[in-house]
Amino acid sequence: MLFLSIPCLVAGQELSLARVTAKNVNVRLGPGTAFPVIGGLAEDTAVVVCGKQGEWYRVYLPKDFHLYVNGKDLSLSDKEGTCLRETAARLAPDRGHFAAGMLARDSKVKVVRAVRHLWAVEPPLSLTDS
Repeated sequence: MLFLSIPCLVAGQELSLARVTAKNVNVRLGPGTAFPVIGGLAEDTAVVVCGKQGEWYRVYLPKDFHLYVNGKDLSLSDKEGTCLRETAARLAPDRGHFAAGMLARDSKVKVVRAVRHLWAVEPPLSLTDS
């Protein structure tokens, strides 16, 4: 990955902007090959790096990588949602799938579409470890 430092702080974090330089990069649920692959990033995709553990980077997910939030946990206004309580942001529209992280109460999310009783949302920078 190619890195560029950007002067940006989110919850006390220093962030870096990176561009994927390999043809395909797996995105995993944790720092190691023992963790499940949850998606992939194509060459030339821009990501925001928010940490490093050993040889693994923690990145914020790109906007086109959708997460799923229970419809009962969001208050909607047009295409923006506000979390009514702390809620899990899941990797697939099913309660049995891994949570990519948690959204705090009052977090704002951009709603993409409805999927059964869930909402597909763009991953926000406010996503925290599950």
